[in-house]
Amino acid sequence: MRSSNTNDDPLFALIKSISLVEKAYFRKFVNLHIKGDTNNYVQLFDVMEAMESYDKSAIQKGLGAKNLPNQLHRVKNYLYHQILKSLRAFHADLTIDGQLKNTLRDVEILYSKAMYAECDEKLNTAKLLAYKYEKLTRIIELLEWEIKLIPKDIGFEDQGTILRELFEERRVVLEKKLNLYQYELWFNKIYTLCKSNNKIRDPKQLEPWDKIMRLDIFKDENMALSFYAKVLFNFCWGIFYYCSGQWENVKKYVARREELLESRPDLLHDAPHQYINVLGNMLTVQVNLSTGLINSFDVHERAFHDIMNKLKKFSRSWNSIVGSKEIEQRVFANSTVHELGFYISRGEFKKAVRVARKTEKQMSNSSNKIGLSSELAFFYYSAYAHFGNGESRKALQYINQLLNNNYFAIRVDLQCFARILNLLIHYELDNIFVLENAVLHARRFIKNKGLLFKYEKNILSFFRKASLLKFDDKKSETKGLLELREKLLRAKESEYSENFDEYHHFMWWIESKLRQQPLSKIIKEGLRKSNAIP
Repeated sequence: MRSSNTNDDPLFALIKSISLVEKAYFRKFVNLHIKGDTNNYVQLFDVMEAMESYDKSAIQKGLGAKNLPNQLHRVKNYLYHQILKSLRAFHADLTIDGQLKNTLRDVEILYSKAMYAECDEKLNTAKLLAYKYEKLTRIIELLEWEIKLIPKDIGFEDQGTILRELFEERRVVLEKKLNLYQYELWFNKIYTLCKSNNKIRDPKQLEPWDKIMRLDIFKDENMALSFYAKVLFNFCWGIFYYCSGQWENVKKYVARREELLESRPDLLHDAPHQYINVLGNMLTVQVNLSTGLINSFDVHERAFHDIMNKLKKFSRSWNSIVGSKEIEQRVFANSTVHELGFYISRGEFKKAVRVARKTEKQMSNSSNKIGLSSELAFFYYSAYAHFGNGESRKALQYINQLLNNNYFAIRVDLQCFARILNLLIHYELDNIFVLENAVLHARRFIKNKGLLFKYEKNILSFFRKASLLKFDDKKSETKGLLELREKLLRAKESEYSENFDEYHHFMWWIESKLRQQPLSKIIKEGLRKSNAIP
């Protein structure tokens, strides 16, 4: 899914990323700002916009010998920067931060013209806006300008008092900003921990978490001095409880974040990523609730799709205002991965396969924009969906795409699960001679990542025996599966064992082999039996 070198052209990537509204604005922009060669630049823009993938020969053909510049790279570079200029102009007033930056530029110009009263008027209006949207950095800049205006004697009766008030106001805002910096710093460290190993599997993995969550700023929400700091406080606790497998607490902190964000609807469209994140987390909760259902399948599915529709509706409303493809692609990747995970968690593999096939082309075309984490999850869940649906050869295609890419330290847990899924697929395809090397590679990879726990050791041991032809008849295979099931049940007694995400699915796979029934049927039976679902 990674893009080929032919697509690694900055101008082509930029042109392909802009929306229809932004393209229309650019055409008006070039007519106003580029003299003489306007048509040549627009023609180059049109030729590159029409290409599905970057192709230099297509540019030469599209422009024709007459219009092809001698130094195409210079023309492309100039066009690239003109597009950026048009985007800066287009987006200048779309966000609150952009509006405040424009005001600060206006103040700087007015100050240079000695129009101090006009500066003061603009600063007063901008401060109201900055406080409303909690733009702490801009408030500090606005206060700096207010302090700078004091000596200019524009009607301030008691300059000393006003200066003291401004310095005190700046101190309070700086304290809030420093407090927010602390939450941002620890949030990023926590997020890195989560993205690396996902779930805590061993007491040693808890140590860095313990040091962080014992910090004073995490003792109480009141330690957070601003709205966004409160959001991050709850985000951090939610991540911690997610990684430690405490789902009731995850629900509590995700719900609190949603409550905070929805209490300030004016902020949602100015900073959409926070709201997209919380809705994505709510989908994650629903996916993981599948193995602990307290309602019927139908109620559970409605709850999931209600959140999904909420996410897509928010994306559409945001795009209608800004025309941002980044938000659209992020929501698409987020919703696709969660929908795949949701159906897989319920054993509804046919539905999961339909989602994978419907979205595969768009996911592939957006691979450079959706991020490695989403791509990794898409490959893994697509492979699992086809495996569960009895399409092992198609599953192998997806898992090979995953194994052939380098995902660095992203979702190491999922990369390890992918190695185990690869063994399952080869086992089902009866690729016994491939299995031996696959087991060795899987063991080496999982061990190097520090995730070779009891579950993994027992599973790898089973497939190692299979690769050595220890299960050459039905009786020996059944014996091996029963022994594996018993070992996994015993391993479940160890601390943090519940955080082995694929435990239930692996046990269901064993059951499906023993009973010679479809995996989907076993999963649905297992969910109903363990949770008394009607």
